[in-house]
Amino acid sequence: MVLTSLLSVEANLAIVYVGLSVGTCLLCCGMTSKSGSGSMRAGMVLLTALGAVVNYRYGIRDVEETIAFFNSMYDPFYLAFAGYDLDSYPGLARCHVNNTCSLLSYGYHASWAVAFHRRFTEGAMAGFNCARLYSHVWMNTTAFIICLVQFHEPTRRKYLWIHKKLGWAAISLVTVGTASALWLGSEHGSEEMYGANYAVAGWFSMAATMFGMLIPGVWTILRKDVASHRKWMTRFYGAMWGAFLVFRIIFLFGGFFRWHRILIIQLAVWTSAPLGVLCAEFWRVRSLGASKNSDKSV
Repeated sequence: MVLTSLLSVEANLAIVYVGLSVGTCLLCCGMTSKSGSGSMRAGMVLLTALGAVVNYRYGIRDVEETIAFFNSMYDPFYLAFAGYDLDSYPGLARCHVNNTCSLLSYGYHASWAVAFHRRFTEGAMAGFNCARLYSHVWMNTTAFIICLVQFHEPTRRKYLWIHKKLGWAAISLVTVGTASALWLGSEHGSEEMYGANYAVAGWFSMAATMFGMLIPGVWTILRKDVASHRKWMTRFYGAMWGAFLVFRIIFLFGGFFRWHRILIIQLAVWTSAPLGVLCAEFWRVRSLGASKNSDKSV
């Protein structure tokens, strides 16, 4: 169980659903309102904390249990209103060994979830795959937490030297963590439940979106162009949020696409990071406009 062994699986799932819902609502409300920076940051803190609690379990608790809980989060969304003829949905599949790929009692699960569990719990490569998975999860999650500090304006202004050091730490963590993810993703050509080579191209597209924002952000600060650095790093942070939050939200609605074997994972892989960049750019432009209007009214 991902949060606490004192509660049932269902109670743990309820905590995740509530945290995800409240955090996303706060984030979206803060992004779209004129004076919602406080609620947006509250949502970001809540979602980052929730992600950290879930992700840092990898490598500490048994990987089979950790992935099974992760898969359990999506089961209700894929099985709701599915009817009885579950064999007729290409996007659903049974676990390879009994019902070990989920902690819930459903007989069918998302096909990508079945493949995800099998890849890290079965076969001679499972241990090596887990090592790369842990590297990706731990490093990118830590970078996420650091970025939360990096985008806190009062801290950045008062402790600029900390901002600089943490910035290089976050860049290093994201680079190594994403490289580990790409290493794993590059092997998905044989994973038909993921979409084979379409999935491989999608993972590289996601990474390209992130690094396409990060590299100009690093280059501009090396040239002492603070305004451009802030612009590109905001976009990069948006790409990270897309890969983390938008990616999972798309998967939660995957049950509507269970009639197709790979459509939902392709949709998530190809669109989540760009959507995150678009949201960040929307917030950035809106904030600039609000700041200029405020200056004119003084």
